[in-house]
Amino acid sequence: MLIVMIAIGFASFVSCNNNKNAQTADGSDSTAVVNEALEDQEVAEMSAFINSVALCLDSIQVQENMIFNHPEGTTDKQHMLTQLRSFKELLARKQQQIDALTAKNKAQEKSSKQTIANLQKMVEYLNAQLAEKTARIAELEELVQTKDVKIDELRYNVKELTNESDYLKEQNYQQDKELNKRYYCVGSKKELSEKGLLKGGFLKKKKVNSAAIDKSLFKTVDVRSFKTLKLQSKKPKLVSGNPQGSYTIEKNGDGTSTLTVVDAEKFWNASAFLIIEL
Repeated sequence: MLIVMIAIGFASFVSCNNNKNAQTADGSDSTAVVNEALEDQEVAEMSAFINSVALCLDSIQVQENMIFNHPEGTTDKQHMLTQLRSFKELLARKQQQIDALTAKNKAQEKSSKQTIANLQKMVEYLNAQLAEKTARIAELEELVQTKDVKIDELRYNVKELTNESDYLKEQNYQQDKELNKRYYCVGSKKELSEKGLLKGGFLKKKKVNSAAIDKSLFKTVDVRSFKTLKLQSKKPKLVSGNPQGSYTIEKNGDGTSTLTVVDAEKFWNASAFLIIEL
């Protein structure tokens, strides 16, 4: 777009210059011809330089659009900043060249002042474009930095929330596990008595000694998954007072029995400690 505008403007200047050449050919001396040739050379050099600057600006515009039109996540921050720094360096070099050209124009002879003045207007326009591009690059650099900070903050917040969620899940799991924890102990009458789990004399019915219960003497189970228990006895007894109807005991052909919990809520309602006498 910019190079087209420059080309149109320059065409009009060249046309004016050609008219001057025609007038010179009609009746000027050899000195005038030489001056005109030098002026044409200067104009050609300036036009070539102006075109190169215009192409540079157009190229930056295209590349800038390519950087910021990538699909999400395909252009990282470092790559974008590297590209922007490259643009800044290119703009700085072009600015130096324009400054040098401007200084040269001021030293030209009066004979070429009018043509140079016209081209100088183009140089001024390019100067304005360079300033605009430099400001835009600085703006984009700040945008990239800010965008990256916001993304980092978002990632940090998400990580914090995830950690908190994981912690709460773990706490809930442990609490739920504790709430559903139950205990059982299996042994002969003698073994249970020696552990202090049964109380009662020779003539009295032995009962569970609740005051002497030590959890280390029991195995733990989860009430949600504890359904059956194989017992090494033909006639096991549940001395912990679990309600009738909440369980069944079936004899097996190998001299063992299988305890099956049919109503877990009712079965464990009396006590969290199951004591079985073999």
